[in-house]
Amino acid sequence: MTVTDHAHQGPADYRHDHVVAETTDDAAVAIASIHAMGSGTLADFHALYTVDAVNREAQTEPPDTRGTGPAALYATARWLRTAFSELTWTVHDVAHDNDLVVVHATMSGRQTGRSSPTSPTPRSLQCSRRAAGPSRSPKRTGSA
Repeated sequence: MTVTDHAHQGPADYRHDHVVAETTDDAAVAIASIHAMGSGTLADFHALYTVDAVNREAQTEPPDTRGTGPAALYATARWLRTAFSELTWTVHDVAHDNDLVVVHATMSGRQTGRSSPTSPTPRSLQCSRRAAGPSRSPKRTGSA
């Protein structure tokens, strides 16, 4: 298993700082997919995710996020961007073992839109979590 420390923070241009489309570095693809949530285009998501990629948390998100593939994951990014401004991700640790990549990252932003039935507040937030998923270089199959 390889463990690396990636203290990357968006909204840096992840396409240049973290990955190139032809990369075979699973950890770099995983990091790029996290940063794409803040600023990536649909074309970026097509370059980063497979057609069978699944967001396993989509059951609690808007309906267009619940499908598979790059478009569904891009819908999650649009939803997050609508709910939170100033979105950034700080990647703390990456563990990579065969086809499994685990990323520990913190999302930071300000709630300026709706992410739930409650009214938005201009509060700052930080949400730290670990995401694991199989990686088929050069694209990700989803997130946990």
